[in-house]
Amino acid sequence: MLRRAGLPAAVANAHPEVKTAARILLPSNDDDGVASLIRALLRWPPPPGSSPTAPR
Repeated sequence: MLRRAGLPAAVANAHPEVKTAARILLPSNDDDGVASLIRALLRWPPPPGSSPTAPR
């Protein structure tokens, strides 16, 4: 499923196979990994003159 996703992301504490299939590795769910991705997406594209923080 992640291989077909437009934005394949996994949290750090996901199963190893899931992390291998993901192109973006987020912090763990205990560290609000999914929320960090949502925040980054809501800021995209970044305002002119700012430096974007791309997901890992």
